[in-house]
Amino acid sequence: MCSDNGRGDENMVRLLARAIAFILMMAMVADWAGRLLVGAAWAQPPAELAAGYSIAVTVTSKLPAENVPLDPLVDFDKAISAINAAGVLDPNSIEVRETGTGRVVAHSLGDGFGVSNRGRVQWVASRPDQRTYEIRFRTAAVRPVLRPRQFTPLVGVGDLVSYNAGVPRPVTMRFPARLVDLTGDGRLDLVGTLPHYYAPGGELGGIVCIPQVAAEGELEFGEMARLRYRQSAGDDQSKHFMGPYLVADVIDVNRDGHPDVIYTTTSKTTRFQPDRSIHKFVHVFLNSGRRDAGGMPEFVFDRKFPLPSNPAAADSGGHWWGPVRVVDLDGDDVLDLVVGRMFSDQADLVRDPRCYFLKNTNPRGWPMQLAPEVVIDCGCRACFLDVDGDGRRDAVGLILDPNAQTPYRGNLVTWRKNLGGKTPRFGPPRRFPGSPLKHSTFLSAVDTPRRRGLLLNDKRTHSVRFLELLGPSDQGDIRFRSHVIASRSADVVAGDQASPFPCDWDGDGDWDLVVGGGNGWPTVILNEGTDRRPRFALPRQISSEGRPIRIFMSQVFPGIRGYFHDMGYPFPSYVDWDGDKLPDLMLPNITNRVFWYRNVGTRTDPKFGPRQQVLVDGYPETSQTLKATARRLGAGSGKWNKRMLDPASPFGWRARAGFGDFNGDGLVDMVHADGRTRHSGGYAEAYALFVQYRDGEGHLRLRRDRVITHPDGKPLKCPGYITSQAIAADWDRDGLLDLICHWGPANTKCQPMFVRNIGTRTKPRFDHPRPLSLWGQPLYNLMKHGPYWAVHDIDGDGRPDLLAGCAYGNYAFYRRTAMDMPSRPTFQIGTARRLSR
Repeated sequence: MCSDNGRGDENMVRLLARAIAFILMMAMVADWAGRLLVGAAWAQPPAELAAGYSIAVTVTSKLPAENVPLDPLVDFDKAISAINAAGVLDPNSIEVRETGTGRVVAHSLGDGFGVSNRGRVQWVASRPDQRTYEIRFRTAAVRPVLRPRQFTPLVGVGDLVSYNAGVPRPVTMRFPARLVDLTGDGRLDLVGTLPHYYAPGGELGGIVCIPQVAAEGELEFGEMARLRYRQSAGDDQSKHFMGPYLVADVIDVNRDGHPDVIYTTTSKTTRFQPDRSIHKFVHVFLNSGRRDAGGMPEFVFDRKFPLPSNPAAADSGGHWWGPVRVVDLDGDDVLDLVVGRMFSDQADLVRDPRCYFLKNTNPRGWPMQLAPEVVIDCGCRACFLDVDGDGRRDAVGLILDPNAQTPYRGNLVTWRKNLGGKTPRFGPPRRFPGSPLKHSTFLSAVDTPRRRGLLLNDKRTHSVRFLELLGPSDQGDIRFRSHVIASRSADVVAGDQASPFPCDWDGDGDWDLVVGGGNGWPTVILNEGTDRRPRFALPRQISSEGRPIRIFMSQVFPGIRGYFHDMGYPFPSYVDWDGDKLPDLMLPNITNRVFWYRNVGTRTDPKFGPRQQVLVDGYPETSQTLKATARRLGAGSGKWNKRMLDPASPFGWRARAGFGDFNGDGLVDMVHADGRTRHSGGYAEAYALFVQYRDGEGHLRLRRDRVITHPDGKPLKCPGYITSQAIAADWDRDGLLDLICHWGPANTKCQPMFVRNIGTRTKPRFDHPRPLSLWGQPLYNLMKHGPYWAVHDIDGDGRPDLLAGCAYGNYAFYRRTAMDMPSRPTFQIGTARRLSR
């Protein structure tokens, strides 16, 4: 009996042990699967779940020349499903090979791969007879997000120019929101918003994420991905968050462990969205816990809260629209809302320090129950971070930089001590020790267990810095460590609407980029590689007599400090203006004056003398003419005007000029917007030719020659409501200078036009404009601001190509071979086959 009971106990113990082992094994499997599902976007799948495949691609249309871009649309999900293969695409494994030679061809991926497994794979056919390829790829158990590419080729289908430096370069983010783990891999990703089109033909603004890819302790980031949402849980269609202008916060508002999205936008968005009240609310989108095919969370609209209204916020329909901060400001462990003021005061001689505090009265936190708004004095566009370590969140915001050249966007970052109270009160602004934190127009707090500090944008280049808070020093000073947010696959970005001029700046035989920018600083971006494989240095400001060159309205015209649009927009060209065999720096700009800087250096090491003005016969410049223009702009009254007809200048406002020898006398001439004409939008209505000549004493002078006309005698029209652009280039390679002009009725409906020179080398005449196209489709309505076009033989094949400067100062490339083709190449895409191990 006892023996039987003993054996029974032993059996029971063995059964319990097996059960426990089984439970532990299932727990381990569940934990592994959970980590995959929650977002081990960077985790390596088990070997048996990964396999290699190949898809044959044949070009079925004729290729007319060497270096033709190819971009077949490939649906990898469909290809994998068709052969009943396991797993999903690993987009980082895609490889393009020439059939026959086996040569690996450099490629890039279209935007579709940021959110799905379907998109265009882009490369260049080096020879017209190379028409068969294979695309190789691997599968994975979980779709990885895109890793940074070591090299991104210039394909020429509107793809963006990358630094390709081999080291991390700064990424761009106009309004950084948070460092937060969105991919679920434990790293802090950069999330923020873009107010404009980032690339030609893309989405109008949006909320984006740049995942972190570096090892623990470092900060390096990957490829930008757009966040998307569904209008309801049952909606089967994902949509992009769109602007144009929007700001966001990303935080777990309902405390379910997943970061959510909260955003606000301006009344300008109603021009592009069907919701005419979108600017009147704070919009909340909850994280569903699911991920899209690109590895980003799927968000679902949950609710909206009315924004405070104020007639002073006239630029947004009477509503203060941001920044929006979701933060426990009063220390009751419940998240509140704080809404600041965007843009209205950016040109004023003071900064508006007021924000609206909307206390959350729900003790459980969610759903939010917001009390009526209370005005708090906490600083311009404030965010909130415990700076001094006393347990209260202090306010960090912007004040006017008293030493700024112009009040417009001239800010310093300061902090205000939280003095406590049910409605928090804040002390006076204090500067941070060390170098002044200037050139920022937007900032956000990072407040995580691992890292704390501030995200700051830089108005000069749209780059982002993370100032990591290290705590006080032994002397009690606040200490930061500065990190540049960077990626090895970063696009070249040079700042607000930075108009490009490709040229050989330093005489080393390859093309560099000279660019302008809305804030007035011309910069140069040196190519440290070759024409066909460029590798770019960081943008470097161009100096005159040892000081950075900068142009802005109140610098040119007296008495208009505080002007409401005190910007610069230099449109640089690098040409030999004075005939001394050295290229000089020409700077048409936002004003209706043109300036230039003589090259007093060498061909390989340019240096520039003082600023000089380009003067036209009959238009002398004196202090009185400058004051007269200033009065027309509003000097003395404070009632600002812009782009009015001005008899003091022969040039139009905010116009890009083209330079070249149009009459064959060996001197450089200029085509500029004609200041004698005016469109209803304020810009000049026509273009005029200005020619250089030598007077009786041999001095160079400039005269207005004539309005440029078509064969029917009608003037060549400038675009309406947007910057005019005239670029001199021999587009058709017949030895005569043609014009590439920007034309269209509105700033979102413009396109580049080819205006052929049908005259002679000494007597130019111009044909009717013809639109430039990519594969037979006009380059029309690509973005709101610009593009700012440039013409240069980018790929070194002897034919001029097109470069498009986008709103952020990034650049899209259009290869001439694709522009000359009447249609896109056609493809036959084969069935995927598994590669042998």
